[in-house]
Amino acid sequence: MSTIHALILGIVQGITEFLPISSSGHLILIPYIFKWPINTLTFDVALHGGTLIAVFLYFLKDWKELFFNRLKRPLLWIIVISSLPAAIAGFVLQDIIEHQLRAPLIVALMIIVMGILLWWVDRKKQMDKLVSDMTLSRGLFIGFAQILALIPGVSRSGITMTAARFLGFDRKTSARFSFLLATPIIAGAFFYTLIKHFSVDLMFEKTMLIGFLASAISGLIAISFLLRFLEQRSYAFFSWYRIFFGLSVISLIFIREIHFILEQIVLAITMVIDKTGYFGVFFFMVLESAGIPIPSEIIMPFAGFLTFIGRFNFIFIALLGTLGNLVGSLIAYYIGKKGGLNFLRKYGKYLLLSEHDVDLSISWFSRYGEIAVFFGRLIPVIRTYISFPAGMAKMNLKKFVIFSLLGTLPWSFALTYLGFVMGENWEQIRSYFERFDLVALAMLILGILILIYRHKKNLDVTIQ
Repeated sequence: MSTIHALILGIVQGITEFLPISSSGHLILIPYIFKWPINTLTFDVALHGGTLIAVFLYFLKDWKELFFNRLKRPLLWIIVISSLPAAIAGFVLQDIIEHQLRAPLIVALMIIVMGILLWWVDRKKQMDKLVSDMTLSRGLFIGFAQILALIPGVSRSGITMTAARFLGFDRKTSARFSFLLATPIIAGAFFYTLIKHFSVDLMFEKTMLIGFLASAISGLIAISFLLRFLEQRSYAFFSWYRIFFGLSVISLIFIREIHFILEQIVLAITMVIDKTGYFGVFFFMVLESAGIPIPSEIIMPFAGFLTFIGRFNFIFIALLGTLGNLVGSLIAYYIGKKGGLNFLRKYGKYLLLSEHDVDLSISWFSRYGEIAVFFGRLIPVIRTYISFPAGMAKMNLKKFVIFSLLGTLPWSFALTYLGFVMGENWEQIRSYFERFDLVALAMLILGILILIYRHKKNLDVTIQ
């Protein structure tokens, strides 16, 4: 590991250990994003040693009072007892956590899920309990919640602050108790791993010392920042950061793994079509237009190749693909018409869509639906889902069928023709369409982020 890597990861550990955004998640995902070597357990020991020093020094006065002030002694026992569930679970589940739960996709999903949970809980009103209101039962509730932090991406500080907020504690008290509760766990994990992997030579390695100092200094700064920040602000900023970071990582995973994913999809589609013939083409095209993301850019070119070797009739297979698209589109249309609009009106707020947003979208589609359906059929990804808003807008069925056919017919014929012309090289077509798929995906993610940004200020006002 290089010096600069050690410095960056030390800073990341110090900041993310105490801000509710997951240190374990960032220590897994940062190397994944930049393709750095995986951190060794000994380096992790150095990083946790730094954060242990940070939290101990910052709360040294508190710990002195807990130990030597009889009036504060009950809180000390609450902290000690409440630390036991996570400590026991960590010891028992260590191997599972180390080997089964560190996949970048799992980590990114947990970062998003816990960000949403923190945002939802933090919106509750009348949360004014203080440390003096802490009881053993409340402490144990937070302590058992801390077990979830063993899953990378959850965040020890994040889940304990969320649990404390759920019980009605104010934001600053939630953070302070979270840090006090974290101290025995961080200390236990540090000394356990240190004893298990101790080496005198490693203590004096430059990267170990840099990581240790960087995590200690940045950890002190992070604790001080968070406690001051929460005097005036909510946890919303950290929730939005988690959602943005998680979505970005998932997008990166998709981009990096898309070739493997497509290989598996191609294999499955070609095997089914090879065995079932015309029915397989029709079946997959129905699914593609009914909202199942099975790319027609694979289905129809392969059908064109089978036409090239004499298995299919060109005109018939192109028309069959068009018919399958139409049937799938009608299924999606009726789903949107019967339940889509009511679903958005009832649950759209959880997708950051107000009723006003829904009404505007339906109004726009009512005016430009024919154009949207026609051109939507010619755009990868969009073509799979365009029928749902058409149904929600209750677009005239005859017009929907006509414009769907006008868009689908040239698409099916063009893809079949390309597969026929390319012959045994038909799979090369896929590489060209991958670029369009990625552009469409990037636009979708950008739209989600813009929607989040539009609602952020209003939601912050609501939370505060």
